[in-house]
Amino acid sequence: MSQLTFAEAEYAQKKRKTRREVFLEKLEQLLPWKALESTIAAHYASGRAGRPPYPLSSMLRVHVTQVIYNLSDPAMEDALYEIESMRHFAGIRLSRVPDETTILNFRHLLEQHNLGKKLFKKINRQLARHGLMVREGSIIDATIIEAPSSTKNRDKARDPERHQTEKGAISRSTISKVTQDCETLKASVRAKVEHPFRMIKGVFGYGKVRYRGLAKNTNRLYVLAGLFNLLRVKRMLLP
Repeated sequence: MSQLTFAEAEYAQKKRKTRREVFLEKLEQLLPWKALESTIAAHYASGRAGRPPYPLSSMLRVHVTQVIYNLSDPAMEDALYEIESMRHFAGIRLSRVPDETTILNFRHLLEQHNLGKKLFKKINRQLARHGLMVREGSIIDATIIEAPSSTKNRDKARDPERHQTEKGAISRSTISKVTQDCETLKASVRAKVEHPFRMIKGVFGYGKVRYRGLAKNTNRLYVLAGLFNLLRVKRMLLP
């Protein structure tokens, strides 16, 4: 058994938990860690050659912490050195903290294999098992618009007066209805999209994208969305 450092010994004897510690403890209880790890395991290095890799459980927790606190790879490394509660959550000792390159490589692993979306689905399955349904999308009803009546007369010849007046009036009415339906549809979609993004921005400080490239930011948003869904219903999941 390895000897405790002074920082670890002091941390173990603390009498009061900080808000970060309480939050990380709740996160440990909420997330289906084994299921998430099994999603990544097939793509993670086995460590048969060279230096043994960091445990997958630790690197996944480091990544989740990085996403939640909106930290860059170098800042995440610094945080692990400085903050004992983050090391405790990740199961990492001060004597062997992953550097920024290791943190970067793990993030790239998730991005390259589109694992962020798979982790998001695993988290939603966790919610479904507790009877909490999370809709990944919604069906929007399409409005059927009747075609304007014909402007031809009884002899099947086009009536120029009706063509200029009646059809024009119907067309304006139709355009007005289509415009109104489109605005209603846009408002409905905006309401469904803007609310979760506003909450993610408020909870996780996601004010702007951190990385370049669609795949990198998509992976991050999937993880954020899954975490947000869990945190939103934590009172229902935790005793």
